[in-house]
Amino acid sequence: MSQHLHSFGLQNTILFKNVEFTVPKGLSVFYGLNRTNGRKSMQANGAGKSSLWSSVGETLYEEPIVGLKEDAVKQGTRWTRLKIRGKDVKIVRKNSKLEIEIDGKPKQFRKKSDAQKWLKKHIPLSQTEFNTYAYLDARVPHPLVMGSSTERKRFFNEAFGLDKIDVERRLFEAELSKLKRTRAAYRELRAVFDADKDKALSKDRRLALESKVKSYEEELEELQRKNEKIQIIQQVLVFERSATKEIRAFSTLCPNLEEFSSLCTEVEKNLKENRKKLKDAQAWEEYQKENRKYNKAYSALSEDTKDLIKDLGLKKALRRCRESADEYQAVVEELEKHRRILDKTVQKPEELGGKYPKLSRKELKAELESLEHKLEHAEKFGTGKCGTCGQDVKIKSPKKLKLRIAEVETDLESWAEIEDYETALAEYREWKKQVRVAETAIEGLEARLKKLKKYRKTGKELRELPDAPEKFEGLKLEVDVCQRMVDEDREQLRLLEFMQPNLDNVAILRKLTDKQRQSGSLAPQIQQKINDIHEKMSKLRAKLEVNSMVCKQLKRHRERLLEMKEELKEEEALRLLVEAYSDKNIKRDAVKAVSSRLMAEVNKYAKSIFPEDFDFEFKWESSKVQLLVNRRYREGKKTKVVTSDVRKLSGAESKLYTFVLVLAHLTFVPARKRSNVLILDEPDSNMSGETTESFKRLLPILHKVIPSIIVITPRTSERYEGAQEFTVLKEKGEARIVKGHPSTVK
Repeated sequence: MSQHLHSFGLQNTILFKNVEFTVPKGLSVFYGLNRTNGRKSMQANGAGKSSLWSSVGETLYEEPIVGLKEDAVKQGTRWTRLKIRGKDVKIVRKNSKLEIEIDGKPKQFRKKSDAQKWLKKHIPLSQTEFNTYAYLDARVPHPLVMGSSTERKRFFNEAFGLDKIDVERRLFEAELSKLKRTRAAYRELRAVFDADKDKALSKDRRLALESKVKSYEEELEELQRKNEKIQIIQQVLVFERSATKEIRAFSTLCPNLEEFSSLCTEVEKNLKENRKKLKDAQAWEEYQKENRKYNKAYSALSEDTKDLIKDLGLKKALRRCRESADEYQAVVEELEKHRRILDKTVQKPEELGGKYPKLSRKELKAELESLEHKLEHAEKFGTGKCGTCGQDVKIKSPKKLKLRIAEVETDLESWAEIEDYETALAEYREWKKQVRVAETAIEGLEARLKKLKKYRKTGKELRELPDAPEKFEGLKLEVDVCQRMVDEDREQLRLLEFMQPNLDNVAILRKLTDKQRQSGSLAPQIQQKINDIHEKMSKLRAKLEVNSMVCKQLKRHRERLLEMKEELKEEEALRLLVEAYSDKNIKRDAVKAVSSRLMAEVNKYAKSIFPEDFDFEFKWESSKVQLLVNRRYREGKKTKVVTSDVRKLSGAESKLYTFVLVLAHLTFVPARKRSNVLILDEPDSNMSGETTESFKRLLPILHKVIPSIIVITPRTSERYEGAQEFTVLKEKGEARIVKGHPSTVK
């Protein structure tokens, strides 16, 4: 079964605040219990049971079973879960919004209409099918039971697919009509093809035009070669005017163009050598400058510093000064530390008078705790046992206990003063010890500091002394002379780099004659000839292009004509099919076969359900459709038959017949199109006890086809054997589902 209704729910709707229900298998009966008028009320109507189950159809199709589209509930959230082709599909409507989840993941849609199209495509049952054999509302008559001939025809065609015969006939007619248009288009295209054929050039005429175009192309090529030569000479003369100075200098530097490459190499080599000489000259000049600076700084040193350098050398002297500076700083810090100790003053605590308590501090605390407990007992109890600890109460004098408590507390205070005195005395003794150590250390540190001071000045002079320049090993040249040589080489190299891309122009200039210099005056005449030939060629090529387009169009028309000719071969066969399908006997025979089988199924179930001897038959004559019931009565030894349309059945009989008809109809419905649940909304309303029993006999038969059957009943006195019972309970304007019969609801 491709569609399986699993569960549904309502939140914050008109009656239901939060309801969720999973559809059980088997027969389930829903009763109503409306306690709006009091907790003892057994009112069955108005509880919301039909509203509860009708939410399933409204969630799936957005339209109510009874009423118009605008009557559908839109308040709050309604959802229905289905199993469709093995996937868990949850359809949610929040107010007017539609959301769909597949296996717990939201499916995204650009707009609501896209979601509705998805539902229509993937839910196997249409709304008409759902209302026909998934949800039967007692207020909605079945089209075959109470409908007119037109309504019965429409239902019969849709339910059993008989309208496909008319659809196929219309398809064949549409194809035949299309081929008629194709034949008209074929004639029209043939006329166009013949007209285009007259426009095409003959082969000889086309070859003559192509030959003329070729001769023009050759003449044009020759003129363009001449024009290009003149353009080159003009470009060379423009170069000459723009670079006269450079051309003159280049002629002096490079009279022979074949030597250009070797000249470039030579100039680059000279530039490299002269740059090296310039670098040596700059290094020599820098050495002299640094050496003068060092000698001047060395002369300004003190004699102590010079002696230290002579004794140890510059590097060792610097190291000695750095070490002395570090030691000097450490000595200063240590000296400051000891002086802070001397600056500090700690007073010796005054000695305590009196004697120490006999008991220790711990013993006094234990005694105080015991005395306080005894005092509490003495004040609280007379004789007997303590209600807290269960001990025998021995009463002592509270006055004596309080005196002893005061003595113990005084001893504890004495111990606190003793401890404070001993702590202060220890601090004083430690300070006196540190003072003696500091006085001894300060004397030695001051002597050491005096020795280290002389290295501070020497270290400062050495740090400010610039590094002595290393011995110069290069050539001792003049910077001005070397710079001039480098500048000359750079100028020559720039000239060569400028002339390198223009060597062809220079070569042409050196060979250019006076006549060639005057050739620029011929350029306008040659250009005019080129323009004239271009114009003549354009006209000829336009004619050839038009002819080419005509030939391509003729080819396309020829191919299309052949396609149309192939399509028109089916015209006669389609005409015969349309004639065959126009015969109404085909549809009449189909109706006869389907209705015969349907009535056989109906009568099979009717024999065991209806309390009287009824049988049913179907008649479709021209525009009149009848569902007849034959009632058989015994009058003496004879059987009387009364025949009427099923519209004449009583209300209860009409409902019973509807259920039998739906059961028979389900035998025509494939398994993939069936629902797993059949909801019967108040099927037993207005039924007599005997008719209700007949209805109950039908339910086990329905259950063989439909796994889950839901009966919604207003009759709390009616019980269904083996059914699961549920009650929709309404209290204080809110409804909920309670398991069990209304009589068991507390």
